[in-house]
Amino acid sequence: MYKFSFIFSLISFLSFAQNPLDQAKNLGIRSESDLKKFGVSQSEIDRAKAEMLNTNSTQVDDKTTKKISSTSDKKLVKKQVIKSPELIKPIKKPEVFGQEYFNSGYFTLKENSFRMNPPGNYLLGPGDNISITIWGQSEFSNEFTLDEFGNITPKIVGRINLRGLTFSEAKQVIKSRFSKIYNLKSSKISINLTYSKIISINIVGEVKKPGTYSVPGINSAFNLLSLAGGVTKLGTVRSIEIRRENKVVQLLDLYKFILNPSEFSDVFLQDGDYIVVKTQGGVVDVKGEVKRPGKFEINDHDKLADIIKIAGGFSVYANKESINIKRIVGNKWVFERYKLNTPEYNNLIIGNGDQIKVLKISSIVYGLVKITGAINVEGEYPFKEGMKVNDLIKLAGNLNNHSYLEHAQLIRTNNDLSLSSRTIDIKEAVNNPNSNANLVLKENDSIIIFDKTKLNFENQVTARGALRKTGTTLFAEGLTIKDVILKFGGFKMEADFDKIEVERVLYAKKDSNNSYIQIINLSFPKDQDFLLAPNDIVNFRSLPRFVGQKSVVITGEVKHPGKYTLNGSNEKITEVIQRAGGITSWAFLEGAQLKRNQDSLGLILMNLNHALKNPKSKYNYYLNPGDSISIPKSSNIVSISGAIGYKNVNPNNNTISSPYNRNHRAGYYVKKYGGGYSKEAKKRSVYVVGSNGIVKESKFYGLLRPKVKSGDKIIVQSKIKRTEREKGKKVDWNSVIENVTIKATAILTLLVLTQQAFN
Repeated sequence: MYKFSFIFSLISFLSFAQNPLDQAKNLGIRSESDLKKFGVSQSEIDRAKAEMLNTNSTQVDDKTTKKISSTSDKKLVKKQVIKSPELIKPIKKPEVFGQEYFNSGYFTLKENSFRMNPPGNYLLGPGDNISITIWGQSEFSNEFTLDEFGNITPKIVGRINLRGLTFSEAKQVIKSRFSKIYNLKSSKISINLTYSKIISINIVGEVKKPGTYSVPGINSAFNLLSLAGGVTKLGTVRSIEIRRENKVVQLLDLYKFILNPSEFSDVFLQDGDYIVVKTQGGVVDVKGEVKRPGKFEINDHDKLADIIKIAGGFSVYANKESINIKRIVGNKWVFERYKLNTPEYNNLIIGNGDQIKVLKISSIVYGLVKITGAINVEGEYPFKEGMKVNDLIKLAGNLNNHSYLEHAQLIRTNNDLSLSSRTIDIKEAVNNPNSNANLVLKENDSIIIFDKTKLNFENQVTARGALRKTGTTLFAEGLTIKDVILKFGGFKMEADFDKIEVERVLYAKKDSNNSYIQIINLSFPKDQDFLLAPNDIVNFRSLPRFVGQKSVVITGEVKHPGKYTLNGSNEKITEVIQRAGGITSWAFLEGAQLKRNQDSLGLILMNLNHALKNPKSKYNYYLNPGDSISIPKSSNIVSISGAIGYKNVNPNNNTISSPYNRNHRAGYYVKKYGGGYSKEAKKRSVYVVGSNGIVKESKFYGLLRPKVKSGDKIIVQSKIKRTEREKGKKVDWNSVIENVTIKATAILTLLVLTQQAFN
């Protein structure tokens, strides 16, 4: 128990110290082996450290120290490694290529796990765990921890010193020693690293989170830089120093690793090593046709070819004879141009601030000829010296039925890139290959074969009027009136078969442009076989004043409500009501309505009672298609709304209904059923709206209210409220007096002038 208290107190002291590594070294403690000198067992060390991790896990400062336990508890080690939430943040585009590798997840911290697979050059040291297993004729299995001197001591075999050996060298030494005791010829041996020693590495310079990090020794410098958040914008990625005992033991160049990761040789870190990230060297900007354009860090000896290689090499479209560089020479920018594989290109040393741009090759395609239009297989074909028009036509599958043989067009690209055009007699070139029409082609020539079906735009016939469809159709010899009727879906119902007109263009002379229109009158089916000519316009006329089935709707209190087709254009309301069986005994004639959609007229005022008594009444309207007649059921209800007292009782509803009382005016209903007039009521403006839409207003300044009938609506208008501006507006009496004075002076002056005129 005393030992456990001692190690717990010791670890507590080191955890709260500003620099725990220095404090531990001052006490002479550099490893677990040093603790064991004090008589502390491995199990007691594990217990104490586990206790410390559970109690002080919240006091770990990520900005200064990342500590990973050297306990054999693998789960505890994994728990401590998973830190650094920066790894899941969105990665910003770096200023210089390579800086993003340390915070993009490319390098991740390697954790201690059972049966690791370290590289052959991994250096063994105190704290490493090695498992040795033999199976076959001989059997052996055990795990060993290298002590402070780098020794393991298997039973029977004896002490084996592995300190400073690589993992590959250590395996050979172990096999050699075990072969003296065990029969390895008839057995197999497996040697694995099961736990990597914990080392403390100091990271300084241009990194985002400098400090001291305790990690498994199997990690490389790149893994540690990832744990430290990566380099800053100013940090180098090409000259990262590994310092040991104040000496640089290795310079790391990330670009070499990226370009040849399999050939990259990395020195494993040792306890107390320093990773120093200095400020970056020169930077160049590479643009244009490279696979990885961007900004790149350079060394003093980098050449142009090296930078192109780092940028991924040339793209497919790169013009390798036009590599442009802008660089500062003295106090001015200088432009230079280089070609690939020339001495100047191969030997050019790149300087800080250089701007490199690889231009793109021309988009002009050479070594071809082209043919388009009325040809079987139009497109581009390889050019051969001496090939002619007929040769290209054969390559394109020959002419087709649409080819216009009298005229084709050859377009040629001249040396100055201008275009010239030439006419070809295709018929002569094909029929007589030895003729002058069969021209010799040049590179990038283009031939256009015209389509004769598209040249004669006037060969069509137009149909208009009373057909189900109208439009134009291509003219063909033998086209008749019947063909056009069938083509456009046949006649409409209103078509007049005896009134078909054909408008035809006739030319006075064959070689003259003078023309006139001839009208040809036809009938169907008598002239159904009449032959049409190009550009004829056929008009199919409609029967005069023809009206198809046009209907109105009647709803409500008639014996047979529904749709009724109008019998001509002079049918009236009463006639349709009579066809509907007449009105029922419940019909409320005063509330009948007529709505008309035509011309957006809407509600039309009517008096159906008057119309039924007198068919010649002005309210007996002629009906139009789409009209709607509504005859409501008798109602003994009167509704009252607007500025009435009822609103004060029920603010959410200003309408109330009451029973109908004969021979009473609107004021009676307002006072008896509506709670009287409200304060906002404009008593002069009381309206009564009948069920048929007729509006009646008060007369004699509101003293005589309109009479009310069954089903009417009483509306009491509210006073118009003055705006706050009108209420608060003050009278400008100076302006009023001034205006009155001016007008009075004008009147007096006029009177004086009048008197003088008559005197």
